[in-house]
Amino acid sequence: MVSNAARSYTVGDLRYWFEEIQKRDINCANYLVEIGISHWTLAYFPGMRYNVMSSNISESLNAAMQKAIDFPIVTMVEFIRTMLMRWFYERREAATRTRTRCTPEIEEMLIDHLKLATDCAVIAASEWIYQVNDGFGIVFTVDLEKKTCTCRVFDVLMVPCCHALAAVGIRNVDIYSLIGNYAFVTEWRKLWRAHILLPPKEKDTEVPNVVSEMVVNPPKTRRPGGRPKTVRIPSRGEYQGKGGKKKKPNKCTTCGKDGHNRATCKNPI
Repeated sequence: MVSNAARSYTVGDLRYWFEEIQKRDINCANYLVEIGISHWTLAYFPGMRYNVMSSNISESLNAAMQKAIDFPIVTMVEFIRTMLMRWFYERREAATRTRTRCTPEIEEMLIDHLKLATDCAVIAASEWIYQVNDGFGIVFTVDLEKKTCTCRVFDVLMVPCCHALAAVGIRNVDIYSLIGNYAFVTEWRKLWRAHILLPPKEKDTEVPNVVSEMVVNPPKTRRPGGRPKTVRIPSRGEYQGKGGKKKKPNKCTTCGKDGHNRATCKNPI
């Protein structure tokens, strides 16, 4: 239910699933509200999230760099450079081999939407605006000129939903003209066109006098006690315990508030 609520495109769908969550577990509902509705829902997110609903990209990058955490700084930078060079090459090759107009993921999404569009009935309201009835008796309004639909799938993903594709059959518009620029292979190739190369050797490089004569002092910082952290910092509203298990925040037995214990309590008794 939480996943359905997070992936709801409209406020109405989100409200329905959130009420179901409240009926099933009020503590879970309160937890989601404390995080902030805009942080985990598509319906209230202010920016363009498309269909990305997690931080798996950063998690994967942290996992890939796990081996280099204990390396000296120069070695760690070289490890990251080599890794990025390999990644850019592999993705550049994949984009070059693609022969469709859009990326493979978008092409698959269009096929799925086209299958659902066959059950829709379309009634024209104007040259660009259409009323679309889906197979479940729900009515939607599609504006092909503004590239919007009341289901908000078209608005959020910038890819025609099944209702918009049903209207396209009446209007006879090129489907690809309704897709956002980010989804085309030409834009995909631009992401990986840069080449990350090995830096020149230090002995073969002429260092300007301004740089070689510059006095660089170490930063005025002190390394904190204990071993350096090797685990990631928990996300907003997430409490990370031992073994990756979630745990409740500390509760002070003196003042009764969360976030600290009685040894560090500074609140007046």
